[in-house]
Amino acid sequence: MEPFFTTKGIGQGTGLGLSQVYGIARQSGGDVRIESSAGRGTTVRILLREAGRAARPDGNTAIDPSSLSQLDQGPLGSVLVVDDDEDVRGIFVAGLEAYGYRVYEAADGPAALHVLEQGMTMDVAVVDFAMPRMNGAALARAARRLQPGLPIVFASGYADTAAFEAVPDATILRKPIQIAELADAVRRTLRIGAA
Repeated sequence: MEPFFTTKGIGQGTGLGLSQVYGIARQSGGDVRIESSAGRGTTVRILLREAGRAARPDGNTAIDPSSLSQLDQGPLGSVLVVDDDEDVRGIFVAGLEAYGYRVYEAADGPAALHVLEQGMTMDVAVVDFAMPRMNGAALARAARRLQPGLPIVFASGYADTAAFEAVPDATILRKPIQIAELADAVRRTLRIGAA
């Protein structure tokens, strides 16, 4: 379950697969069990809570699913989620929507810029760093030319911390990320931007 552990070569995987499975299970109030024995193989069991009972966003005590939605109070803000991994992007989008944010998504930098070029004003952008076609820092700079002062939250497994210095006022979260942690970072970023 250790993040970034992989036996694959460079560019063939991030070593986040089991960490993501574990994170999703824990956020759902469940757990993961792995049993492995030589000559017999490996069994992975994903244990999830009973249907109809939602986990709190922090993965602890069960709560009423209707309390997750704050849409009756109106969106808390507009968030652009940019990640080339469709599964990770989907989890981030669903999680932030459950917290009451209006969420837009893009699979890479050029797609994110297209959203902003349409005149969509975002309150914050959640951006992966290592993406094809345009890395997160290049996207952040280009996005701020279209929307000056756009708050950036990097949600990345990229290890080179010096690369993030191109956007010195960005918030940096390391994958794997709990949805509650992401939502808290977005909330704090919006609070700082409003100050």
